[in-house]
Amino acid sequence: MKNCFRAPRLFMPRGGFERWAVPAADSHPADRDFWERVARNAGSAPSSLHCILPDACREEESADAAARYMADALAEETLERIGRGFIFTERKLKNGRIRTGIVAALDLEAFSYARGEITPVRATEGSTSRAEELVGYRGKSILEFPHTMLFYRDKKNKLAESLKEADLDRIYDVTLMEDGGRMRGSFIAEEDAYGVAAEMASRGEPCFAVADGHEEIIAAKMYWEKIKPSLRGLELKNHPARYALVECVSRKIRPRRMRQPLRSRRGAP
Repeated sequence: MKNCFRAPRLFMPRGGFERWAVPAADSHPADRDFWERVARNAGSAPSSLHCILPDACREEESADAAARYMADALAEETLERIGRGFIFTERKLKNGRIRTGIVAALDLEAFSYARGEITPVRATEGSTSRAEELVGYRGKSILEFPHTMLFYRDKKNKLAESLKEADLDRIYDVTLMEDGGRMRGSFIAEEDAYGVAAEMASRGEPCFAVADGHEEIIAAKMYWEKIKPSLRGLELKNHPARYALVECVSRKIRPRRMRQPLRSRRGAP
C-alpha cells in the first residue's frame, strides 16, 4: 500500500510539561468541574489548555483566542522545534498497563467518512454537528495537538517492541494530570520514520481504523475538502491542511466489521 503518512515538523514546550499537557478536548464533556480543576492545575503557566476547545466549555470557546495563543507561543519561543519525524509513545495507565503508540501525520487523502467508500483508514462513526463546528477552528489553527487515535494491525506488537529496543532520543517523560498516568516520548527521525510507516501498513486490509477522536479527524477532512479545489501542483501535495496528527496504536482489526455502514452517535450523516 502507498505510504499515507508524513513526518511532521514537531514542536515541544521548553519547560513545564506537566502543566502544558492536558486531557483531550472531548474528555468529560458534561463535567465543568473537571475542566475548572484542569485550569487550576495549569495555573498561569504556558499550557495547551488555551489551544484546544473542550466540549464541556463550549459557551466560552473561541477559535480566535486559541489561534492567538498558538501564534504567541511560537513568537515568544514557548515552544522549540525538534525537527521532522514521528514520536514513539509509551503511556503507563492508572491500572499499570503500558500502551504504546506512534504519533505521525496522516495524509487525509487516505481517509473518508463517506458511506461505502473503501480507504486505507476506515471511519467507524459518521459526521456530527460538533465535527462541523470544529472546521472553523481547524482553519484558524497554526498548530495541531494530536487527539485522534488509529488502530493498526500488529497482534503481537512486534513493531512497538522493536522501537523499545531502538536507540531513540527520549524527548519527554512526564506524569500527566488528572490520574492520566505517565507518558514517555521518543523521537523517530525522519529518515527512519517512513520505514516505520511502511511496517504499520504491511499487514493487509484494512490497514487502519479510527478508534477515538472521530470528530477531530472528520473536521480535518472537511476542511481539507473545502480548500482543496483552490490548490494546484506542489501546494496541493504539501499544504499543511492535507495532513492531520494521529496516534497509531496496535490492535486487531476485524475487516468484516469495518466494512459495515457507518454509525453515528448523533444520527446518520
